[in-house]
Amino acid sequence: MNGPKGGASAVVAALAISSLLAGCGTARDNASEDPDRPFPDYTATFLQGPPNQAYMEAAPLSKDGHRFWMLPATPQTTQWGVYDNTIAPVLRIDPGDTVAIETEPAGGGQVAPGINEGQIEKINGAVKNRGPHTVTGPIYVNGAEPGDLLAIHINRIQLPAYATNNTA
Repeated sequence: MNGPKGGASAVVAALAISSLLAGCGTARDNASEDPDRPFPDYTATFLQGPPNQAYMEAAPLSKDGHRFWMLPATPQTTQWGVYDNTIAPVLRIDPGDTVAIETEPAGGGQVAPGINEGQIEKINGAVKNRGPHTVTGPIYVNGAEPGDLLAIHINRIQLPAYATNNTA
């Protein structure tokens, strides 16, 4: 089961976390001329609509045929407290495509400015027998086979304005 969507303070990253069934990245022949930035910097395009494959593709940002996808963290696209490789992919991409992945902080974003301890306890009580983490995905890379070594290039990580820590 998926947990509730947390606050708007999610991390947006061109990063495929452990839920990535297979990797993606820009091939070296598409590298930029700047050796300090060997991979192109993609600018996110805002998409509207429900989180399904048809609405996740953004306008092409390069002429090399690779596509840019945005994967929001929603109850339909995240796993709460589990890592299960039998869950069906929420996005299918081709090698070389770029994905901007929205991730939720530990606890699904329940710890945010203005939230009190009582509210957190109520949310924690609703999620039984699972850890506090959420994972966006999984993502399937077309053509990838079990055991393949896949490259993932992180273009940028955008952090929220605050952070939390749980020592329990």
